[in-house]
Amino acid sequence: MTVAESVGEQRAKDLLQRQLEPNKKNRAREGQKLQPATEPLKPFAPFSWDDDILLAVRKLNALPGVDRVTMGDGSGTELDVRHIETKEHLETLLQKYVRESAYSRGDIDTLISLNITGEYLDKMGSQRLYHKAFMYLSARPVIISGTPFELTVAFAGNPGLAVAHPDKVLTANVVSRTSKTPLALDFSGVMMKVDLISDSVILNETLPSIERLLEDKYRRYDPNHHYIHEWRNGGTLHTNENQNLLTVYGPHPFGLEYSSEALARSLAQRYLNHVANLESQQFKGKKDMKEGL
Repeated sequence: MTVAESVGEQRAKDLLQRQLEPNKKNRAREGQKLQPATEPLKPFAPFSWDDDILLAVRKLNALPGVDRVTMGDGSGTELDVRHIETKEHLETLLQKYVRESAYSRGDIDTLISLNITGEYLDKMGSQRLYHKAFMYLSARPVIISGTPFELTVAFAGNPGLAVAHPDKVLTANVVSRTSKTPLALDFSGVMMKVDLISDSVILNETLPSIERLLEDKYRRYDPNHHYIHEWRNGGTLHTNENQNLLTVYGPHPFGLEYSSEALARSLAQRYLNHVANLESQQFKGKKDMKEGL
């Protein structure tokens, strides 16, 4: 990656302040006895774990200095989502994804056969298809302390999101080559991971200042925090009762990996409860043979 020439030093400092500086609530705790965070920690400002795919696309496009934002499935297929603002436009691109993905080979039936899709029961009990594998959003360059990073946000399909928040579900309408009939493929992605990584040669000069910023931020959340040199090579930086993790690795390439399964697990349980309720309603009023046991 190269640093965009149009990104000035002042813009980099402004972006750095918004992304790494502790929020006002945590500043108010200074001078008090430090306690582990009890609320979910935002993975990477301005992102939150409950952001849906469309909202994440909008936030990536709003980051200063970014000139490329893409969406892909890890197969090497990337779609340009720069300047995407509406649900309809993003759904059109998802239809293009199904046609062009190296996994699908242009056919939704291939996605089904590869177990990349699954079936679920929506809020009304109707059976639908959803994309259950990971989808990735990437933005570059994200400038931190004058250093270019690539930011990647990973979403995993979760039918619980479709039950709890159907408005957050994106749908690609595609045609099956086998049946020649239209099929609706839902994308109910839940944020699971945020990665920031850089292999820039500039790291040789800027890494010390980045490490100091990380130390200053995370000691406010965890009184038992470890110093940067102990976090490298896959060390866990922060964890709390909400199962939020930050792993720092380096020094070259240098990266931060934020991850959380708390929301995904909660939504998965929400879906199991939903299915159990549907089944209970299905057999409600039917004669019970418990006396025959």
